[in-house]
Amino acid sequence: MLSAGRASLCFALLALSSVPAASAQLAAAKDGPVVYGHHHLNVTKIDEHKNFWLEGMGITLDRPYTKIAALNIAIAFISDPWGTYIELTEGLDKVS
Repeated sequence: MLSAGRASLCFALLALSSVPAASAQLAAAKDGPVVYGHHHLNVTKIDEHKNFWLEGMGITLDRPYTKIAALNIAIAFISDPWGTYIELTEGLDKVS
């Protein structure tokens, strides 16, 4: 006769053995069930981040570095290798 603890363990192992293995295939942001515009990163030095993404990661700019004088901010847009659109913004934390 099995003790209560061993019976619980046997039941748990039996239940887990019938569960199929989990697998994940991440969809590109634009192909997912919920579609959104883009990621937004507010950075302190957009030139340094732009250089990191361009030179370090081999990503190209989708929209070049642009200063928006009316708001006193700078922006640039990139896409990662999986198609995720990323906006880099400098100075957004100072906009009132």
